[in-house]
Amino acid sequence: MPGPARKPRISLETIYHDAIALHRHSGGPQQRMSDGAAFLWRSELAGHPRDAAAWRAIYDYAISALPSPGSGLADLHVILAQAVMGDDAGLDSRSRRMEDMAREGRYPSGSYLPTLSRGFAAFERGDFFAAIEVLAPLAAENERIGGSRAQHDLIEFTLLKAYLEADRAEEAQRLLSARRPGASGVPVAGLASAQ
Repeated sequence: MPGPARKPRISLETIYHDAIALHRHSGGPQQRMSDGAAFLWRSELAGHPRDAAAWRAIYDYAISALPSPGSGLADLHVILAQAVMGDDAGLDSRSRRMEDMAREGRYPSGSYLPTLSRGFAAFERGDFFAAIEVLAPLAAENERIGGSRAQHDLIEFTLLKAYLEADRAEEAQRLLSARRPGASGVPVAGLASAQ
């Protein structure tokens, strides 16, 4: 007698396109931006292939719906999309505006996000040593962007992946051991080499 039928696995691509893609998401601009960019980035960190068309849509949306900095949480995801698309001029411009706002006391995240943008850009270029140099000091300051553990994990998982790609397993282990108790699993491809 055959066993119970297994449910077919739903692919990440299906989940994204059915629930998170811009045309399906029911939230406002900041939610659409953060949910879409975070999902795509996390799936890549976990080893899934890049969905170039989805990134292009997220980037185009960011440029039109959130053209100016304002919220650290939304800006985190805009700079991520700009880094993925290789928009160095856009990253520089947004970073300068965030720094100007911070100097005027109008940007609570201060210089955190402009610095983070340089780390994401280095990671995206495959310069993992430069990404580590920028991201490692920021790891203890994640609360400056607001948001939840999900946003903080996005940054820590990027740093973790940079450690793994740079063959710096000891530092990856230290980062893992410093995570708060009860934290969720760490979906980063190559993690077994650091454990």
